[in-house]
Amino acid sequence: DAKERFEKAREEYKDARERYNNATTEEERLAHAKEVLSGAADSIITHLEKIKSKVQENENLNESEAADLTARIDAHIQTVTGIKAKIDAATTKEEIKAIAKELRQAWADMRFRMELMAERVITARVQGVLNQGEVLQKRLDTALAAMAEQNISVDVDAEVDEFNADIAAAKDFQAQAKAKLKAAIDADTSDEAKDLVEQAHDLIKKSQDSLKDAHDALRQIIRKIREAGHELEVDTSSSVEIEIEAEDSAEASA
Repeated sequence: DAKERFEKAREEYKDARERYNNATTEEERLAHAKEVLSGAADSIITHLEKIKSKVQENENLNESEAADLTARIDAHIQTVTGIKAKIDAATTKEEIKAIAKELRQAWADMRFRMELMAERVITARVQGVLNQGEVLQKRLDTALAAMAEQNISVDVDAEVDEFNADIAAAKDFQAQAKAKLKAAIDADTSDEAKDLVEQAHDLIKKSQDSLKDAHDALRQIIRKIREAGHELEVDTSSSVEIEIEAEDSAEASA
């Protein structure tokens, strides 16, 4: 898969760099320099493919969002593929130096954009859990209404209020995160975009924490009702764990 290809490309890059450092002639150094640069380009491409796979596998991205992200990633892949073709065609040390500079610049330009794409994927995953929370909210309301009709009295008002408040907080943090990421796309500078992405990351974490709290409140509701000798048909097995992954960084320096 994409992750395995990335790990393989990274190992090949390290091996090529070691051979370059051990080269004894200019011809060998040129050949190994090309190998190092080509390996760096491969690492970047496989890193992009890894993010692309996550986009395509994410069921919580709508068709338009997925298409937009995929097109952006494909454009980056095309850029690096073009640089790799220049590496293959290079015949002098000067050409290699110029291409290395171009590859480093390309990586610097796209690195924060890739982080932004990864954050958008994570945001969509959080949205999926939020959707589950809203479904649970409706089921809980229905179940409690049915209990009231049967004159079943269990004091869970505080827990229900907490559950609803946590879901509302998670939705609010999620909306703020999406707004930050949208602003990052249109940012004038990479520093501005990075700052917005960091803010979005923090908001996603807060949304995640609120969802965990909601899940805990729901479990308390179920426990109280069961202790009173009743059953509430609400599935609490869904995990609210959303791992905010640190994407592996591809090396792009020669």
